[in-house]
Amino acid sequence: CACACACVVCDVDRFSEAERALWLKFVWGRSRLPVRAADFEMRFCIQTLRSAEESPNPDAFLPIAHTCFFSMQLPRYSSVEIMQQRVLWAITNCVSIDADFAAGEIQGPSTAQDSDDE
Repeated sequence: CACACACVVCDVDRFSEAERALWLKFVWGRSRLPVRAADFEMRFCIQTLRSAEESPNPDAFLPIAHTCFFSMQLPRYSSVEIMQQRVLWAITNCVSIDADFAAGEIQGPSTAQDSDDE
């Protein structure tokens, strides 16, 4: 959609309080806004998801958030409705932030032996 940035802002206004908290957690890693405007460290930024532009079906892509940078990458969805569906799906189902999963799973099981085994 050509007006992706404006549409997301409008749709956030339509979110329930719980969905707004999920959206903030998705794009910023926090569930609440700062109390004072002066406490914002950076402005929210929406960028086009370039990898989706090369696809014949950008509607198949989900938004990507960068919580450290308070930003989100969106494909150019074919409609506002598709965009809203994808954003809502992402904020309710994509809840891990960076390495919130068990980092040990990437490294594999520990090779250390217990002293009782010797």
